[in-house]
Amino acid sequence: MDFSVSSDTINSISAIVTLIAPGYFAIQAYVFRYARAEKDFSRLLIECVVFGSIIVGVYNFFWSRILHLGVSDALRISYYLPLLIISWSLGWLFGELRATRPAKRITQWLKMPDPDDDFLRVQFKKLGSDSLATVVLKNGEIFSGTPESGSPANNTSPQRFYFNNVAWYRKNKRGKNTWEPRDGSIIVATDEILFIETEDPLRKS
Repeated sequence: MDFSVSSDTINSISAIVTLIAPGYFAIQAYVFRYARAEKDFSRLLIECVVFGSIIVGVYNFFWSRILHLGVSDALRISYYLPLLIISWSLGWLFGELRATRPAKRITQWLKMPDPDDDFLRVQFKKLGSDSLATVVLKNGEIFSGTPESGSPANNTSPQRFYFNNVAWYRKNKRGKNTWEPRDGSIIVATDEILFIETEDPLRKS
């Protein structure tokens, strides 16, 4: 039985690594700066190919024209390792630049979407700094508070948000409804929340 790998197979693997991997590394480094919702595979693949093609084109120009080195068709660590490191560095750099005040002003002027596309975080950003939200938990408990910040959305652990100006909804022995203010803040996992009602209407964009 022949277990040898053909040159066509090597070239196919090389093409996949060359086009997809650099774009993927750059995208992951960029979104590491933000809390991002999961993208569908087809969209992620297209973005990886597009960004990877740009990065590889510039990289090959410097590799061949400035360093005067040949671009190998085979998988060579000396070629791909610097490429992946540069891809990650570029993604991280653009992520940091995107968060600067001048970049935010430019993107707002161009009406570009916020890079943080986590649904809850985006909605809470639309509220005023002192706007209250009423949170109904799955166990029946109810509290109100001002949403402040939240952890990134991912598949490894529940997303958590913390609220200030906390008050719990209570019923006394006479059946009268009251709000019981509490000092400090509260941190709650989103998988414990049934629904959230905001004091002010959310803007469409």
